[in-house]
Amino acid sequence: MVAGAPGSFPFENDWTYALNVDKLGHMYAGYLLSRVFRYSLEWSGFSEHTSTFYGSVLGLSYQLYVEVEDGFHRGTGSVPGTRSST
Repeated sequence: MVAGAPGSFPFENDWTYALNVDKLGHMYAGYLLSRVFRYSLEWSGFSEHTSTFYGSVLGLSYQLYVEVEDGFHRGTGSVPGTRSST
């Protein structure tokens, strides 16, 4: 989480920031979280179909939380490019 005082929720495109590595990081983190949640649920006894569904929902929910937190901190804003990776 980015430290700082919360601000407004701006929308801006920053296609040149960090050579888009941050967008790749958000996408890959969402993928990994979904897999971890899926396999954890499957290991704990859920069916493959159920664990796949809830693993995806949990991964998406966490990434949505990250994007909203990024959007409310000054200096970052909500970037449509990273939201599309979730």
